[in-house]
Amino acid sequence: MTVICITQARMNSSRLPGKILKKINAIPLIEYHCVRVARSQKVDLHIIATTNSEMDKACVDYCESKNLNYFCGSEKDVLERFYMAAKTFGAANEDLIVRLTADCPLIAPELIDAVITAHQKKQSKTYSRLSLEHFPRGFDVEVFSMSTLRQAYEKSSSEFEREHVTPFMYKPEFSKSVQTITIGDKKWADIRLCVDQLEDFKLLEQLLLHYKNDWQDVKYTAICQYMLANPELMSINAKVQQK
Repeated sequence: MTVICITQARMNSSRLPGKILKKINAIPLIEYHCVRVARSQKVDLHIIATTNSEMDKACVDYCESKNLNYFCGSEKDVLERFYMAAKTFGAANEDLIVRLTADCPLIAPELIDAVITAHQKKQSKTYSRLSLEHFPRGFDVEVFSMSTLRQAYEKSSSEFEREHVTPFMYKPEFSKSVQTITIGDKKWADIRLCVDQLEDFKLLEQLLLHYKNDWQDVKYTAICQYMLANPELMSINAKVQQK
């Protein structure tokens, strides 16, 4: 069984265009993300799933400059793009797929591994996710098999399901096979570490200035504790509403 991590990435963000290549300390946000994913002990293959839009040529150029695996697919049908990325890189039905998004520069490799491990232990579960009631948004991790992804690709019909990839997997009829990982702290749910708006970016600038020399390996617990100890940081993007 191979564990394939797929990160959705595109330049055409409506609220912060070009965000994945915006730089902090001369490093693009997507590089922070990829370097931390590479710290995972469980991921065998990492793919950047971008689009065939002209605007995402810059993302492709970046991937090629860093020798990263990438796939270009539909901009609007993200489920198709995600499925075809896995298929193109040879995913078999029994392989595990990890879904991430590139707007999470401080993604936690130890949490990626924790969700993968939990999923492997509960083979009856078709879908596992990190609880955003116990962790910051920006640490989001979802895990499922290629077989489950194939079902979602073949059976999802609504625009919402095609755009957001995994809604099919947590429909009521599958609720008993959904596993939510709650090893965190409910206080952490008030922290926002994804980058969707300028205020998010400004927060990450401050945070990555603090972790300038050890951002590659800083643990998610340390990040959460630092944020809670510095409420002025949390206030920077406190008013941002998740889309």
